[in-house]
Amino acid sequence: MKSIYNTLKRTVSRLIPVSVFAAAFLSSCADVVEKTDLSKITDDAVWNEPGMIRGYFDNTMNAAMPGFEHRLLGHADECFKTESGTSVAYNSFDVNKADGGSYAANIDRWPYEHLRKINRFLDHVGYDGFVSRQPATDKLSQAEKENMTGQMLVLRAYHYFDLVRTYGGVPLLLHEQTATSNFEELYTARSKTSECVAQIVKDLDAAIALPDASFPMKNSDGHISKAVAYALKGRVLLYYASPQFTRQTPAGTKTASERWAEAYAACKEAYDKLTAAGFGLYAPEGGDRKTVMDNYYKMLITEEMNCEMIWVRRYHPLIAKFDVDKDFRPMSSSGGGIFPVWEMVAAFSNADGTPFTGVTVDNSINGTLGAFTQGAVTTDHNTVEPDGSPINKSVFWLDREPRFYAFIGYNGCEWSLIRKSQNDFASDLKDGKMQHEWLFSWGIAGEQNPFSNAWASTNSMGQGFFIRKFVSNVPNYEITDPNNPLKECGTDWPLFRFAEVMLNLAEAAAKTGKLQEAYDMLDAIRKRAGIPAANNYGIGRKTGDALILDILNERRIELFVESKRYYDARRWDLYKTGVNGYKINGMRRHAIMPWLRDKTAVNDKPALIGQLEKILEKGGIDTDEGREEYFKTFFHAVMLYDIQAIDYDPVRQDFLRIPYETHIMKNPTIKQTKGWTDERGEGTFDPYE
Repeated sequence: MKSIYNTLKRTVSRLIPVSVFAAAFLSSCADVVEKTDLSKITDDAVWNEPGMIRGYFDNTMNAAMPGFEHRLLGHADECFKTESGTSVAYNSFDVNKADGGSYAANIDRWPYEHLRKINRFLDHVGYDGFVSRQPATDKLSQAEKENMTGQMLVLRAYHYFDLVRTYGGVPLLLHEQTATSNFEELYTARSKTSECVAQIVKDLDAAIALPDASFPMKNSDGHISKAVAYALKGRVLLYYASPQFTRQTPAGTKTASERWAEAYAACKEAYDKLTAAGFGLYAPEGGDRKTVMDNYYKMLITEEMNCEMIWVRRYHPLIAKFDVDKDFRPMSSSGGGIFPVWEMVAAFSNADGTPFTGVTVDNSINGTLGAFTQGAVTTDHNTVEPDGSPINKSVFWLDREPRFYAFIGYNGCEWSLIRKSQNDFASDLKDGKMQHEWLFSWGIAGEQNPFSNAWASTNSMGQGFFIRKFVSNVPNYEITDPNNPLKECGTDWPLFRFAEVMLNLAEAAAKTGKLQEAYDMLDAIRKRAGIPAANNYGIGRKTGDALILDILNERRIELFVESKRYYDARRWDLYKTGVNGYKINGMRRHAIMPWLRDKTAVNDKPALIGQLEKILEKGGIDTDEGREEYFKTFFHAVMLYDIQAIDYDPVRQDFLRIPYETHIMKNPTIKQTKGWTDERGEGTFDPYE
């Protein structure tokens, strides 16, 4: 044990890498090369040079800033991601290994390198009222120290929150471990979940208490503001009140009703403070289908840092690049990899706000309605009997709420993108872009046509839908550099939107009996979405679990692909028990695939394009005549994505295992979570305490 201790001491005592600060130091001191040997920068030099301090701050903030958790999209009833695995969805974990990193299939959260840097900053750069165990630097103004400290406190709170919602209690480190740290500091045991939550709230309250003049409610450059602290506090306490954390409430912990009361107070304060500071829904008046589509596009892509964006990860294509645009794009536009499942597509309401029931797919069985199973690609087009399938002429895209059209791409929809081989369809070109998306299959593995998204193998299954949300109409990934096409754009990624603040308040209000407040939040969001006010925007006035399910459904749609659904499903036990009759366990996820009725048509490109032109000449798929022509060319069949039904075990998965080889072997004082077994035996840590 002593040798491990000494090794760890040597590791934590290493000097900060020079590369972290070189750029900032050079920019702040033009003659730095003449004065300082950059290969011998000491710790004291860093904290006594304003440029170096700012460089450390910027580097730490950039490295520790959360991003898009794209692989989580495949773990619930939202999307299917072909390349990441679905260990969470199928309850298939390796308890010993992390399995690929922070956002991989088995989920590994361990941001202690970020936390060490944050703690180091807080230890060196304090302000009056913040307990620092090292003398505060006098090289920055009081206002600058307070601003940086506020941001670091919020970022530390976020990472501990992320750990707690994953594992429950974790080692709680509030100062940097150094070469002089004693054994207990270096080998810190897990703190209770309740203690971790209390510390998270304490950090956020400390940031909130800072003067507005130095740590403002709002900024325009993407840095953390006081608004983030308010919003995050509401989110943290909302999660802590949810069934995931209150299934058991051991002695010494707060009851569920006490936690809901605290969650409501924090969510209400966040809503009030942010509203007063000028935050709110972007384009709150809603409008018709086109208006709402345009508004969501502007809010998420072209008008960055608008009134709805509380916290974003900023990107620029030449500096910090964003690759979700490419992941979400159709394969015919150089994208692919993440696809919305039918179950998500069906969740969008009708145009009047009532639930969509126009197409029914039994998601618990395999082989009905012309479905094709994963791993068993049909090669004989004639084995499909399109007219025998009740889904053959399903018209799922008619009379849906505007968010459906803003967020989902489907065969024949208007979608102005630059695509491969688009010049073959010159009649559909406008301003250098093809105006409609065509994605269809003819049942033969390994073959594609210019406008097809047919599967190329059993690992790249048929995709009947695509994610339109966050996809920019501007990038041309193929033409910019054919030998090295761009994979990223500069779209910002929202970490916290005002819509979530409203939905958080709606949920907490519903659980504390303030029903009108919950209704008001839902009404405002659905009004912005272009849903008419009749029958209370289509959902009436429900109570109890029925109201909670409405709120969860609204979160599922409004926050689609924003890394919220998996966490909502966990914290509300949607997998195993469900809410008001809706549950995810046992579900098999599907796509509805458009197939060519005549597979030989693909061999005659001009004739095939001629068929598509007839559809468009008759008004496209939104008209009766256009749909009649469409179904002369296509039929629909159900594709089954899942090999096995979703099987989530709340005893294990509500609070995950800490990987043994990756983390526990480095700190053997860490107890394993109850419900999990590692090489030491059954876990003993109770995440409910």
